[in-house]
Amino acid sequence: MKNGFYLLIISTLMSCDLDSFNCYDGSIITKELSLNTFHKIDIDFSCEVILVDGDEQKIVIEGKDDMIQDLENRSIVSNDTWKVRTKGNCILPTKDTRIYITVPGLKELSVDGNYMISSEGLLKNVYDALKIDLDGNGDLSLSLDNLVLLELEIDGNSKVDIEGVTNRFNIDCDGNSEIRAHDFWAEIIDIKIDGNANMDVNVSQRLIVNMDGKGSVCYKGNPQITSNQEGSSRIKNCN
Repeated sequence: MKNGFYLLIISTLMSCDLDSFNCYDGSIITKELSLNTFHKIDIDFSCEVILVDGDEQKIVIEGKDDMIQDLENRSIVSNDTWKVRTKGNCILPTKDTRIYITVPGLKELSVDGNYMISSEGLLKNVYDALKIDLDGNGDLSLSLDNLVLLELEIDGNSKVDIEGVTNRFNIDCDGNSEIRAHDFWAEIIDIKIDGNANMDVNVSQRLIVNMDGKGSVCYKGNPQITSNQEGSSRIKNCN
């Protein structure tokens, strides 16, 4: 009896059309959106984001026409934040939606979903204190110019490549991530790891590390080091 029940469940699952969770089936188009001014972005679905340097705000989306129309209907600019939304319970493959974002003075980017985030060249016009909050799995590749602070929060599995200069770099990583930042020069770096993460950093003055799990920090520079480690984590001098 139990075997028959399990077979019924398996048969039902195999008969499901997963494409039905992708709520959009329109033609792929490119559209520029007209929005009120904002400096923070909160995206609640999987997508590709390309950050573009520039002096004027400009948002261009590549995706299915019915998805873009739905996005325009559901998204709002409120409290200096563009809250980007689509229909709930939809599966949106990352490659199906590409958003080109030019926001002078960008302060915060938050993505809840799988992501591919990159910068198109060097970003000179973001706010000098930039926060990036990622909840999902994906890739992040940025080139940044003379920040005072970069805050990076990751909950999920990520591959991160960052280059540029900052006074302070705060990293809070919960999950399995690889962060390559030997070409991101910082005076102070504060790292928190809960999980398995490998980080390459470049720090001149002070390195603060709190690790719980199986992780490693490979640093360049000659900083003062303060550490609190649990599990099989390690800090390596990679000069």
